[in-house]
Amino acid sequence: MLDAEQWLVNESGDSAANEWNQAMNVKYNAMYDIAKSVLPGVPIHWSARGHPPGWRRFTLQERGDSFSVECYYTWDINHVRISYRSIYNEAQLHGGGVVIPWIALGSGYYPTPNGDQWNYFCDLDYGAVYSWQLGAELNLPYYAEHPDQYAHWDAAQIIAMYPCPFDTRNPRFAKHFARMSRAPTT
Repeated sequence: MLDAEQWLVNESGDSAANEWNQAMNVKYNAMYDIAKSVLPGVPIHWSARGHPPGWRRFTLQERGDSFSVECYYTWDINHVRISYRSIYNEAQLHGGGVVIPWIALGSGYYPTPNGDQWNYFCDLDYGAVYSWQLGAELNLPYYAEHPDQYAHWDAAQIIAMYPCPFDTRNPRFAKHFARMSRAPTT
């Protein structure tokens, strides 16, 4: 998985934007080719490839083996569904394929106490019931069969989690991971 959070697509439409976006494609394609030369049979997954306009980090003309979306609002299951649906739809417009949700466990974006902005908190102890519900949606086929109500979770053949399990900033990861892994069956 390759991170690309530093570059944003220039969507202004002028000649400088085209030049910038082509330069991004060249850089991404060079990284893709290097990775493929070292690991020929391994798929290359970019972080946030397919992100919606305004914060788009890829032109979708660069090489890549998947689409992905930040599902960093785990405590707001509806927001997670909407985010995943939007990237799934974007992927379908560009040939489909694997759509990877990046899920924040025991962390995520949350409004600051004064409510005027959103910050990412690595130690966010939201209710474990949200991880339990998302785990059920990701693990049980029923939910993918109802994408209008839930999401196209069957396209999530790979799930990325952030921060990592043993990150000292995230002491509640294990609690949420256990609930994600053991989805309810009733």
